[in-house]
Amino acid sequence: MFAMRRKGRLVIPGAAAASQAASRLSRRSLRYASRLARGDVDIPRHAGAVLLAAFFAATGVYGASLGGQLGGAVNATASTLGFAINEVNIKGNRQTSEIDLIQRLGLDGHTSIAGLDPETARIAILDLPWVASASVRKDWPGSISVELTEHQPFAIWQQGDTLSVIAADGSVIAPYESGEFASLPLVIGIGANAAAKEFVAVMRRHPYFSKQADAFIRVGNRRWNLRLMNGVTLKLPESGLDAALDRLAAWDIEEQVLERDIVAIDLRLDDRITVKLTDAAAERRDEALKQRAKLLAKAEKRV
Repeated sequence: MFAMRRKGRLVIPGAAAASQAASRLSRRSLRYASRLARGDVDIPRHAGAVLLAAFFAATGVYGASLGGQLGGAVNATASTLGFAINEVNIKGNRQTSEIDLIQRLGLDGHTSIAGLDPETARIAILDLPWVASASVRKDWPGSISVELTEHQPFAIWQQGDTLSVIAADGSVIAPYESGEFASLPLVIGIGANAAAKEFVAVMRRHPYFSKQADAFIRVGNRRWNLRLMNGVTLKLPESGLDAALDRLAAWDIEEQVLERDIVAIDLRLDDRITVKLTDAAAERRDEALKQRAKLLAKAEKRV
């Protein structure tokens, strides 16, 4: 199944040509019927055989209705009479591909507008991952209109090695497969998707840290760690997030703590802030303390 784009609409190849041919056939039939009514047409010798064939055709349609195949018969007849769907107008799709929509509609170039059930088509379209709501409308004689509302991406959720685009309510929209949403917050861990909306709202009140944020990590489905782009991890408390972040921001403005050789800062206690140094910084600190102890020991001997 292929579709060509023409002035913002999808054209179903073959359907337009079939529709035009059927229209010409319909016009010829009407002209012939008019001549027959005026008596300008000689009835052929084999007219009886033709009428008999028509009778058997009608009997076949009746049999199809009894066998539950009337829909296919109606679809084929309507398509032949010039009502094949040759145009699909789509609005609201950004992440949903037009090819996927055409496949869900079941269009093959011969599908008639009479045989298309808009509600069945709408339900089929709702199964597409990005589609939040949809409407399908027939535009006689040979086109249909599809209007979509898509889910709004809120964050990227990492669980193990799996990355997913999620909505604000935490529901998974689709797998994360490209860099298009790289600017969205990255939330990591079990339960991070469900708790992301509330935590992101807190971080937006603290641009001092949100601008430096690399990932929001859910710990034990109880609290968060904030990983900064320089590799430092801020261990945040379960409650009192605003006060803890304000306290650290004031300290960093005064002492430039985050620029130092540290791995993590623990803000979980109200009365203190604990800093964990990198291994290299810890070795330097230990060496400095040893040298200081030696100098003190020498000073005591001199005294």
